[in-house]
Amino acid sequence: MFFLLFFPETVTYDSEPQNSGGASNTLSAMDYYNEGVSLYNQGRYSEAIIEFERSLEIDPANKEAWLYKGLSLDNLGRYPEALICYDTAIAIDPYYVIPWYNKGICWEIKADI
Repeated sequence: MFFLLFFPETVTYDSEPQNSGGASNTLSAMDYYNEGVSLYNQGRYSEAIIEFERSLEIDPANKEAWLYKGLSLDNLGRYPEALICYDTAIAIDPYYVIPWYNKGICWEIKADI
């Protein structure tokens, strides 16, 4: 059985400077998110999850990071963990339809296992 998981268009954000004086070694939540999206698009899901987790440690309200973490987990067959990520994205924004859709697909896949 073949399922196509829907995912949003790749969205990247310009990260804001950490400070105005000198170079900073500190990465922002968006830096980690962007790296995670890049790794996800390369099919490097385990590495992407690490970057999304780093992003979420800084900004736990980033619904896109929760979504992409869920998609990465989905692609690795880690469905229970993916469902938690989708639920978290939905809790942040109940009108964000993409995690609702992927949650349904995830449940369908789990039913076939």
